[in-house]
Amino acid sequence: MNLAAIFQLVSILPSLIVGAEHIFGKGNGDAKKASVIEQVKGSIALATTASGAVLPADKAAIASQVSEQVGNMIDSTVAILKATGAMPQTAH
Repeated sequence: MNLAAIFQLVSILPSLIVGAEHIFGKGNGDAKKASVIEQVKGSIALATTASGAVLPADKAAIASQVSEQVGNMIDSTVAILKATGAMPQTAH
């Protein structure tokens, strides 16, 4: 997966987050976050397969890092969306 593909994936993160918000509604923050993380991981797997890229042998470590870092990006994106009023504040 090249750098441009990663930036494209990051650019759709707000849409995935808002979509999860609509699907799960108020609360369920962990379920919403898990849903978006799985969508991102699936997109990475699809892009990697389509490009013919070879992943390092330790896929479990990579998956863990992706989950952690995407989780951080989700938290930051949600904070930005809420601060700008693009996503209403919800009680969790």
